[in-house]
Amino acid sequence: MAAPAASETDERGTLVRYEQPPRVDRDGLNAALSAGDVGRIVTALVGVVVHDPDPHWVRSICLDLLDHPSGDIRRCAAIGLGHLVRMHRGLDTDDIVTRLRAVVDDPEAGNAARDSLLEIHRSLP
Repeated sequence: MAAPAASETDERGTLVRYEQPPRVDRDGLNAALSAGDVGRIVTALVGVVVHDPDPHWVRSICLDLLDHPSGDIRRCAAIGLGHLVRMHRGLDTDDIVTRLRAVVDDPEAGNAARDSLLEIHRSLP
């Protein structure tokens, strides 16, 4: 059974819907990657970003996926990195910031990279 969703209106008046990400383990993410289904990969990636206990492993996966051919997956990886740093404040951010800066000009993932850089900046002491 899916977790209940919450909705709110953002500062631009756009309705935003929030759902609890599913619990996905590494095997689930690897299966989605092997299947090549973009929707499954995005869902699984969000699940591991939120639920996997090893932020270093998740960081590595997200950094690798910044080079994926799918813009949806690159965008999800960029967003995931911002969330990961916010949730795990002791995580080293040097390589994350460097890679996100390199993605800023990506027409499909650049906005997500900029948002994550801002989220990281706000999360740092």
